[in-house]
Amino acid sequence: MSLLIWNIQGATAKLSLLVFKNYYHQYKPLILVLLEPKVLGPQSDSIFLGLGFDEWVWVKAIGLSGGIWVFWQLELGTLIVTHTNTQFVHCVVTRISLPVWEFTVVYVIPG
Repeated sequence: MSLLIWNIQGATAKLSLLVFKNYYHQYKPLILVLLEPKVLGPQSDSIFLGLGFDEWVWVKAIGLSGGIWVFWQLELGTLIVTHTNTQFVHCVVTRISLPVWEFTVVYVIPG
């Protein structure tokens, strides 16, 4: 299983998306976390759908600062988001015949 966490600093930049697609095809992560996407509103919906993941949750940016996007594939097993905040997302992953594991993604907005 693979997990990719990236402080993308702008998910709409063509170079960022090109690099992401290259990483995605090379590593095929079951979980993707993008930090600081700098995307608001309807534009984020098209990015979510275009990435090809089955499920996602996102914490909105405050203006263009911060933001946490977590994507996952259903083949991962069950991923439950138990807590969110403007600066973190906590998840629990359950897979058949494997121990339950938890992870927290944190992005603290400087200031």
